[in-house]
Amino acid sequence: IKIPQGFTVRLFENGGYDGSFVDLKSEVSDLNTINWDNRVSSIQVFKGNPPTNTSTGNAAILYQHSNYGGRNISLGEGKYTAKDFPLAQDLTAISLSRGFYIRLFEQDNFQGNSIDISTNIRDLGEMGWNDKAMSLEIIRGTAPNQQFNNNNNTWGNANNNNWVNANEVIIYQYTNYSGKMMNLQEGNYGTLRNMNVGNYDISSIRIPMGFTVRLYARENGQGSFVDITQDMDNLSRIGWDNRAMSVQVVRTGNNSNGNWNNGNNNNWNNGNNLPNDNSNNNNFPNNSVFYGNLNRSYRMAQNGIDYRVRIANNGSTSQIQTQSGTSAWTSVRVVSADNQRGYYRIRDNSNNEFDINLQNNGSSLILSNRNSSWTYFAE
Repeated sequence: IKIPQGFTVRLFENGGYDGSFVDLKSEVSDLNTINWDNRVSSIQVFKGNPPTNTSTGNAAILYQHSNYGGRNISLGEGKYTAKDFPLAQDLTAISLSRGFYIRLFEQDNFQGNSIDISTNIRDLGEMGWNDKAMSLEIIRGTAPNQQFNNNNNTWGNANNNNWVNANEVIIYQYTNYSGKMMNLQEGNYGTLRNMNVGNYDISSIRIPMGFTVRLYARENGQGSFVDITQDMDNLSRIGWDNRAMSVQVVRTGNNSNGNWNNGNNNNWNNGNNLPNDNSNNNNFPNNSVFYGNLNRSYRMAQNGIDYRVRIANNGSTSQIQTQSGTSAWTSVRVVSADNQRGYYRIRDNSNNEFDINLQNNGSSLILSNRNSSWTYFAE
């Protein structure tokens, strides 16, 4: 195919502009080199770039460069080895349709290290996966909790995580904790105007254990709001991407004086009684029991391996152990414990830290390394 400068040609695998597609901006002397020889059933030609609202019902669009640039292909649900995947070891960004997730493999034929991704990623380099995937699987549904591995008494996926200061929230310009960032201590922020992460500019947020962040749609604590108590890599999941204009950071159990940092006389609601944002139907964990006398083990099965967390509380003393497969129980250090809310921070013998949050009156727990979370259910 020959393509004049300034044009884009979109080749579709199926008729009616459906199925997998690939965008080309320059000539290709042999479509077999990109695995598209004799595959095309319909074509679109655009002057300039294709419109962003073009929809073909596909599950994922894969991009050669960051920020959704370079050559791109669209793939439907299914498995793709290196020969079916023209961007093998050349994949940098991903756009996913709602209701799908993608599993990337470091080696061909679905071998080696893997990662599940369930949101748009503008730069896989931020996750250590730039130009790394050789095969992949696109799956309909919700991504399962990624497994951890502590056979050697270390937890997976934690070594490259930078932890939030225990007393500061971090807001980010882009999803997946990227772009400009700003640390916020406990207090009220009546406007984000002229700040590093400004009005209508928050897309992800990290929250240390024991804090609640309230995002407001208007300045000075006005308009609709939402309360968030844990890390969120993409605020669009709760309808709050690029929406906040003011922020309140509250340490649970601490009283706030209600005065704005910018000197206005508007008062916040009592920080100890933050209501849910019923207008958006967001249901956030709200534990109401005391976990000081809880003794229970929790289990998660992944790929035929059982992973367990065991909690033993006696009043203010908490002991937590972990187990992987048939290995012996491993004790981990409890860095901090909040038995009232069921929050614990633990540290393994490699100094990797994790948060545990008990859910549903202790019938399940979520373990997080601030990059991934795993759900365990009581045995």
